[in-house]
Amino acid sequence: GALVDLPPMERLQRDPKYRHDWIMYSAFDAKSTYNLYQHLKEKLANMAWIDGYNLMEYYHMHMRPFGALLTDLERRGILVATDYLADVEVQARKDRVEHVATFKRWAAGEIGPDGLAMNLASSVQLSTFLFGGAANAKTQE
Repeated sequence: GALVDLPPMERLQRDPKYRHDWIMYSAFDAKSTYNLYQHLKEKLANMAWIDGYNLMEYYHMHMRPFGALLTDLERRGILVATDYLADVEVQARKDRVEHVATFKRWAAGEIGPDGLAMNLASSVQLSTFLFGGAANAKTQE
């Protein structure tokens, strides 16, 4: 796709050249979000959950507080133990090498020596190995 270069946000909001389009976009975005909320609210209110509650009530009891927690984490940040993560990364890389070798040995046992040469980064090779010969339920290929 083409790369679209937009002016800075402040310019979009204040420059008369862009202001009308900015207001129209913002209003459309807000109205569309509200319409989507109303539609989903009605659907969820009509879907049973547990103990006489519906899914809209579930949303208010659990998902809204969880969303607030996530936005708080994003705004404030969280402490990350980078030294620990670096150690875990080293171990994870070692584990990956071992797991790839184990998988390839297993694949070789299933399809012969070609299993040892399989490129596990190739979705085509993995798909062929795991699903080869099976028809695609959607396309019948």
